[in-house]
Amino acid sequence: MSNKFSAQFIRKIRPKVQAVLERDVNPLINEVNAEFSCQLSQVFSFDIPIAVATQFPCIYVAGKNCKPDQSADDSYINNEVDLQIEMSVVDVDYNRTLDDIELLMLAVDRALRNMAVEDWMGAITAINSAPKWEVIDHQQYDLLVKDDQYRRDAVLIARFQFMEL
Repeated sequence: MSNKFSAQFIRKIRPKVQAVLERDVNPLINEVNAEFSCQLSQVFSFDIPIAVATQFPCIYVAGKNCKPDQSADDSYINNEVDLQIEMSVVDVDYNRTLDDIELLMLAVDRALRNMAVEDWMGAITAINSAPKWEVIDHQQYDLLVKDDQYRRDAVLIARFQFMEL
């Protein structure tokens, strides 16, 4: 299967998932704050790559992997698309960065798990069928220190599967 199809399938899903996160994460942060008696700030940015972000907290959705599998008779393509949701927080308190990144990961995880098929795929048609998705990995990265501020990054991997006829 060519890279053309991989890019096409990632491009189909990534902007829709980003729109869901933009819509749902900040309200979920309010819920997480109430549930855990904390004060995680609202996400500042959803469209600046984490590596160059200067205002926090922030989230960035990137395509990670796509595995299209075309049938032998060319009648359908099974698609498996992995998106990498990157996030970052900063604070002057070392322990708070750990708490904040865990809470932000929780809010993002909940937003993804609460999505409807229509949110990331659109209507199910004769062309698109058998949709499913899951969060498959949470990863945290070592703490970075700069100008007396601590920064902690994390990545969440979400897998989306569907069939195109």
